[in-house]
Amino acid sequence: MFDLDETLIHCVDDAETDSPDVIIPIKFSDDPEPVMAGINIRPHIVECLQTANKYFQVIVFTASEQEYADPIINYIDPENKYF
Repeated sequence: MFDLDETLIHCVDDAETDSPDVIIPIKFSDDPEPVMAGINIRPHIVECLQTANKYFQVIVFTASEQEYADPIINYIDPENKYF
């Protein structure tokens, strides 16, 4: 089981000045415009997930909203191989 925030990724404070690895649009249901979230991806995350998936059922959790988590999870694992 992996925690999304601070374990798999880190959401930067300011996407324009903090030079994130990727900027992912996050669409919240109560806001017509997506939030452009700057995300730093943990180094070697794909290799870690590949190895963990060989031996375990891999689960990701977060205290954040699902609307926030889903686009990030889809970016990390676009083919749904690991989660």
